[in-house]
Amino acid sequence: MVVQNLDHCDIAMCDFVRHYMPQANALWEEPIGVVRGWFYPPFLAILLMPLAIFEEPRWLWLGCNLGALFFLIRLAVHQTRLPWWLVALTMCLSMPVLHALKWGQISLILSSLIMLGVCSQKRLAWYVAVAGALKVYPIALGGIFVLEKDWRGLFLVSLLFVVLAMLFPGLLLGWDATILMWKHVFAGAREVRGFAPHGGGQGLYPVLYRLFVDGSHTQLPPTELPRLFRLSLLGLEVLWGVGVICIVLCTRRMFILSNNRIARLLLLWVALHLLLSPGWHHYAAFLPFVLLWCWSRGEYLWPGIGFLIVLLPVMILGIYPDTYAYYSAFGGTFWAVFCAWCALLGICGREELENALNCEE
Repeated sequence: MVVQNLDHCDIAMCDFVRHYMPQANALWEEPIGVVRGWFYPPFLAILLMPLAIFEEPRWLWLGCNLGALFFLIRLAVHQTRLPWWLVALTMCLSMPVLHALKWGQISLILSSLIMLGVCSQKRLAWYVAVAGALKVYPIALGGIFVLEKDWRGLFLVSLLFVVLAMLFPGLLLGWDATILMWKHVFAGAREVRGFAPHGGGQGLYPVLYRLFVDGSHTQLPPTELPRLFRLSLLGLEVLWGVGVICIVLCTRRMFILSNNRIARLLLLWVALHLLLSPGWHHYAAFLPFVLLWCWSRGEYLWPGIGFLIVLLPVMILGIYPDTYAYYSAFGGTFWAVFCAWCALLGICGREELENALNCEE
């Protein structure tokens, strides 16, 4: 049911079969080339190379993803003290997690690395650098070292990223192959951003585009009508700009006011995913963890709405086959991430109020 009704590919672990493994196989050939659809850094391709010796690497990769999911569940139970069955149920039945498993993407592994780094904090730079070398965008979380004026941490995360993303692949694969892969990373980013609105991207811009300009979605009948009401492209750009400014300013203010480093890190990570384009559903594989963490800190409204958004469509997926398509077209995952962001703002704001009251006493 998940394979057939979740997105447009009817192959289990579609991205792994069509892009990941062909690229891993290509690294064993001379000269090393880049297969169609490979838009990832060379470090990920190198880690996938050993899978090429197995006859059915897809199921081994599925095991790696399930292992990452199990780790996230264990980490969430430890951090929230909520019942393990509740944590497991909410994680396993959330739309972003199922999307990551269906496509065979790297997002669950990235989420495990980032959440472990956020919770442990001692080796945050290491986890961020590894995640960034695997899929680039997580390196943006290293911006916390700039905001905290931790120049040692900034130097460490930058050095590790350069070593893993450039020097190590260059020495192992050769500089020509490494540079070629990075060219495909940047070319692919431009290509995917153009496809994101119609492909179901869950970043701020793709969602606004479908709601107010052109509601077309690959899983729905063609239409030129917006999902809500029509705005001009200029109006869309203004609305998007205002949204970006609001997200950045609110995040920055609460980041400065909060003394809880875990909350600050989660706030930055969630805000990044609101702005990130394309922001496919599986990018938010971390979302159940964050919602549970907020719930355990006394925020109930926004996490509750977020869980309703990502769990309810899964429950009716088998009854209404078009559920995913409409969920995606209206930006379901975006709004669930937005709920997590609001919950984190509430936690940081509550800390500010408590600190002010303590100072008055």
